[in-house]
Amino acid sequence: MEYQNLSKKHNSLALFYKKVDENIFKENRFVQLMNSILKEDKMLNYAIYTDTFLLKTNLFIPNFHTMYLSNGNHNVVIEDENDLWMLEIFTNNKFYVLDNGEFDYSKYNVKTINHIKEIE
Repeated sequence: MEYQNLSKKHNSLALFYKKVDENIFKENRFVQLMNSILKEDKMLNYAIYTDTFLLKTNLFIPNFHTMYLSNGNHNVVIEDENDLWMLEIFTNNKFYVLDNGEFDYSKYNVKTINHIKEIE
C-alpha cells in the first residue's frame, strides 16, 4: 500500500444542494469539482451536503445530511441567494458562491468566486 503524505495542504470543500439528482452532473460547481479532482495534483477533501440524495446508491459521491455542516469548519459553496439561511445556522463555516453577477453577496459575508480552485 502506498504511503500518503498527509502533510500536504488540502482543502475541505463542501457543496450544498437542496437536492441531489441527475442534474448535478450538469451543474457548474460539481463539474468544476470533478475537473479539479482529475487534473490537480493535490489532496482535496470534499463532500456533498444535502437533505435529499436521489442518485443511485452504487455511485460513490461522499454525501452527508446538511446538519453535519455544524461539525467542524468547512468551505461551503452555496448555489444562490436562496441558501443564505445557512449563514445563521452554520456560523462556523466560510461560505462561497460562484459569480453569476446578479446578486451582491458581499453584504452577507459570502465570498464570490469564479472557480472553486480559488478557495484556500
